Amino acid sequence: MVKSLLDLMSESAKQARRKFLTFEGSEVDFGSQAHVDSYDTVLNELKIIRNQLARLDRKERDRITRCMESLRHLRRKAHRAGLNSGLIKEIDD
Repeated sequence: MVKSLLDLMSESAKQARRKFLTFEGSEVDFGSQAHVDSYDTVLNELKIIRNQLARLDRKERDRITRCMESLRHLRRKAHRAGLNSGLIKEIDD
């Protein structure tokens, strides 16, 4: 009885998954590996842009840095959601 109830809750959670639209225009599940990878791609692009700015552009560099911090927070949040929902499998080394 409890097992079937847990299965039912798991199925309803799978159906209620949020979607995330990537820059390529594809929809992926919130917390999936593709979702986390899209954050990594954006973070790498912002890192390249920030490193190309001169030291005199300190205000712009600071703004990009804060944006990167926010994206890292969202990436961690998506990764945790993926681990909790089973979309991402944690690998022990």
